[in-house]
Amino acid sequence: MCITIYLAIMVLEFGPVLFELKFFDRWPWLRSIANFMHKGAPLLALLGLMISLLHQSSLGATYGVIKARPIWFKPSMPIMFILSAVAAGPAITMAIAFVTEWITGKRVVQHDILRTIARFSGLAILVYGYIKLWDLAATTYYGRTPDVSSALATLNQQTPYNFTFWVGEVLLGVVIPAVLFLSSRFNRNPAGLVLGAACIFVGIIIHRWNITVGGLFVPLDFTPGTIYKLPTGSYQPALVEWGIAIGVIGYALTMLTLGIRFLPLFGRKEH
Repeated sequence: MCITIYLAIMVLEFGPVLFELKFFDRWPWLRSIANFMHKGAPLLALLGLMISLLHQSSLGATYGVIKARPIWFKPSMPIMFILSAVAAGPAITMAIAFVTEWITGKRVVQHDILRTIARFSGLAILVYGYIKLWDLAATTYYGRTPDVSSALATLNQQTPYNFTFWVGEVLLGVVIPAVLFLSSRFNRNPAGLVLGAACIFVGIIIHRWNITVGGLFVPLDFTPGTIYKLPTGSYQPALVEWGIAIGVIGYALTMLTLGIRFLPLFGRKEH
């Protein structure tokens, strides 16, 4: 429900841009509707923010309510998912603006605005990293149980979890973007800002992978007290899954390319 409502809000918010095409000149009443919709953009943006927080948190809660799993499925998951989205979303938007400018030779957004977005994303990723480390400590140290210790040992011995967490999630996904976004030395370099956004993007993907696959990797023992334990699982994405992932990314890039090519995104200088 949250995602459906969110998409509807995005359509309403983006509608005025579509109606600015010359194709709609023959229907002046559509332009009037578009102007009216554009006046409500601040309200739509606020509603979109609220709904996006709901669907991000409910996505994390999907893992948080399954208490049988000893590692990742815990009540802190909704907060982690919200913070990661708050940090990654503005960074990716900022990077797209820079890449669009490089390809088209037209400045879409002023660089001081993009640097402000980068600083906001840098602060958000620091908060996310701070809570991530405390969340890890709460699970593995302060609230340590035999199940958690056994599951972590399994992950460290039979998967690259330890490497992907510290290098992928923490170093690549938090430390490097924070330095590139918040340091005045790197903040004025567009290439550095795009690199930082790419690091956040990869770090969030690794975070989602570790939660979804890592949390399911450790087997559940439905017969406590017996010697027999279920064998450890293994997983490799199938060709169909790779195709779906590549197709989704390809679709998004196609829509972005068509939008840049045909939509009136570049205002005149006097604007």
